[in-house]
Amino acid sequence: MKQKGLMKKLGAVLFAIVMTVSIFSQFSGSVFALETATSLFQDEALHEINDDVEVSIMNVSKPDYEIYQGNNTRVTFDFKIVKKNIGDVFKLNEEIEIETNIGDLFDANWSDFSNIEINDDNNKLLATVSFTEKKIIFVIKDGAVDSDALSGQVISVEKLTAKDVGATKDKDVKKELIIGNAKRNVTFKYFNQNPITPSDKSPVDIDTSWKNAWSNNSKTGATTSIEVNPIGSMDLYGFYTYPENQKPNRNPQITSYDNFLVKDIIQDQGYIDKNSIKIYAAVPDIGVKNVNATYNGWYKVPAGTYYAARQGTIRYRIDKNTVEDFGRERLTYLTQSPNETYDQFYNRIVSNPLQWGIYYSSETNTETFLCNFGGIGHKDPIKNNGIKYSDYGIQDRGEALGDKNFLSDTGPTAGNIVSYYIEYNSYYPDVEGVKNVENSVECYDVTPTNKRKIGGNTAAFEINNGGGFGTIRKNELSLLLVDEEDNSKPISNAKFKIQQKVGNKWIDTKIEKVTDSDGKIKIKNFPNGTYKIVQLSTANGYIFDNNSYKESSNSLLQKVSQNGEFTISDDKSFGVGTIVTNEKKKYYSVKYEFKSKNGETLPFEVTSLLPQDVNKYYEGDTISAIKLLETEVAVSNGVWEFKGYDANDKVVDADSADVDRNITFIGTWEFKKNASIINHIP
Repeated sequence: MKQKGLMKKLGAVLFAIVMTVSIFSQFSGSVFALETATSLFQDEALHEINDDVEVSIMNVSKPDYEIYQGNNTRVTFDFKIVKKNIGDVFKLNEEIEIETNIGDLFDANWSDFSNIEINDDNNKLLATVSFTEKKIIFVIKDGAVDSDALSGQVISVEKLTAKDVGATKDKDVKKELIIGNAKRNVTFKYFNQNPITPSDKSPVDIDTSWKNAWSNNSKTGATTSIEVNPIGSMDLYGFYTYPENQKPNRNPQITSYDNFLVKDIIQDQGYIDKNSIKIYAAVPDIGVKNVNATYNGWYKVPAGTYYAARQGTIRYRIDKNTVEDFGRERLTYLTQSPNETYDQFYNRIVSNPLQWGIYYSSETNTETFLCNFGGIGHKDPIKNNGIKYSDYGIQDRGEALGDKNFLSDTGPTAGNIVSYYIEYNSYYPDVEGVKNVENSVECYDVTPTNKRKIGGNTAAFEINNGGGFGTIRKNELSLLLVDEEDNSKPISNAKFKIQQKVGNKWIDTKIEKVTDSDGKIKIKNFPNGTYKIVQLSTANGYIFDNNSYKESSNSLLQKVSQNGEFTISDDKSFGVGTIVTNEKKKYYSVKYEFKSKNGETLPFEVTSLLPQDVNKYYEGDTISAIKLLETEVAVSNGVWEFKGYDANDKVVDADSADVDRNITFIGTWEFKKNASIINHIP
């Protein structure tokens, strides 16, 4: 329902395959940040070919300022469509058109740019967008009906091919791209088809797989980068140019795979941060040597032949739609089902191409990453179901290798991209102290009847969780109880319980735990919700107040409030960690003093009887004075008698102690002289 006085707007970001949209009011910003590049036009004059709406195009950031004739690109811009008249709203199938000259500058299969869906966060269809050579047409659908504004960003696929507009080797041609009210100057350059200039660029990885890993987050985790080459760009790029007597390095034919599978087991009960995973299809640059070269001690690149160069590689994100990295979701993520075995999950991964997932074994507390890149290199189109150069409009780049169809369906790899990257962060909460961790990637060709290992290698890194805890799995809590003054001293045998917030009340759960010898408690498998940690007891000599919950030193972890509250939710990559401190009770000491009742100096025979008490006493303790074993001491001229202490018992508190926290018992002695005998001479 339209709210009175409040313009209802819809914000969207548009991709060629999947679209996402958010609703927002005039008092809140779109959840999608618009690109910050300065608009190429001085004002935002509204393009009004539609009588009842105002259409504004802004921030045209693609195509690039320069492009080679024959190369592919995409178009990216922001848009805003607003009803002119108060009370007007969008109607079902209402068409809104803007003019463009995109067809004058670029060729395309315009069906690839037809009826592109704009959906909201709940996958409800708001509108479709179609490109023609002269127009861009928005068609309103159910989700936008009764709204009065639609705004967002259009990002097309990279399938616009720059036309030959007359650029030559000696002369560039500048053209103006017009999209509605927006204009962008694009310089067209001549595509040089002469032999590639020799370079010193290093090659891509030669083996079927390559893995590197290094510590991150103060060594509590690791970053892993895997490069896999189902066929190998080195073999592919040198396919035509190697001399007959030296080609190829491996086999006379480019190989093929039914399902190219990558498997990576995370060792030492580690786990992958799913939000950190990035998977790419990679297209290396082309290199050529003017002298014979050998890589990895065995892979020969003769002078004048082409090879795949690492520098200049273009990477296409294939696990997610993203503005950067030309992201287009080509892989499907499979979620592990309850009680699903590894074999069942594995069979699901390989049952269809372009699927990936992470399997967790509760028995071994281990995760395994699996990715099926599909059928690669097959001339049979039914078996060839992997990712292709044509998916990104770059199949014609093979012309630089001497054959325009080199990267097409009729080329050596049947049009499949042959290099891929997998990157992720992993963490190891169960590693105690410092440990060198190794884990290996393995590559397989999986057919309906066989699984053949075709490559793999190992990477090593150091994990250092120190004396505390490192990272924590999502939906878990780790607690460390330590001495307030000396955090290196853990406190054991302290009891804690967990409460859950239900409505406005805190309800006890059944969870009660006692800190172990390292002062730690770990609780797993929290359902989503808000919880509170409550300390019930502590070790002798300590006090607690349930107001000393502190952040851990690991910035990745979810935080606990000062009074122990925390929230568990599925959108978090990491669990909850807190360091709790207990204060040592301030202890009191006991001193004993002797004094003479009449002020005489006490002899050594008396002062040597002073009791010694090495015990520590705390507020509220009752101390009984130590009884003397000797209460009379004879000296040469008399006897000292012990008359007693100033008190037999004392209660420990600040009032009864001195400034040094000493409780003093004072014992009194009385001296009695020997009787004198006087001899009288008769």
